[in-house]
Amino acid sequence: MPTAVVTGANSGIGHELAKVLIDAGYKVHAVDVNEGEKLKSLDCETSHLDVTSQHSIDRFKERYGDGPLDLLLNVAGIFDPDHDSLDTLNKDALTNTFSVNAFGPLLLTQALLPNILRSSQPRLGYVSSRVGSIADNSSGGRS
Repeated sequence: MPTAVVTGANSGIGHELAKVLIDAGYKVHAVDVNEGEKLKSLDCETSHLDVTSQHSIDRFKERYGDGPLDLLLNVAGIFDPDHDSLDTLNKDALTNTFSVNAFGPLLLTQALLPNILRSSQPRLGYVSSRVGSIADNSSGGRS
């Protein structure tokens, strides 16, 4: 049975991807910073994971163990509409956004790399939105 870790699985795309993988026969570890009812409703292993916290990442890695990881889907992400323009952006909002959307996936991938390399067919997935696109920035800013 292939294994998968899905971040951001308490809502939205992460939750739906976890359901698809469960239905496809994966042993899914669904994780999120918020352990809400949607996360707990999934028919799989669920746990708290704050991708902005190295301690939280280390604790998850310890719970996951040494087994192979076939698929890591980094879906967790944030967008702060109150701080989305040059005149409202501040350092705290920017730091938090980068911590969740960029540094977190990198650090989680780094922590789970030994597991990923134990898989015979490892896959990594990083989900973003058009808001994060450099090539298509039509959804942000002023015209």
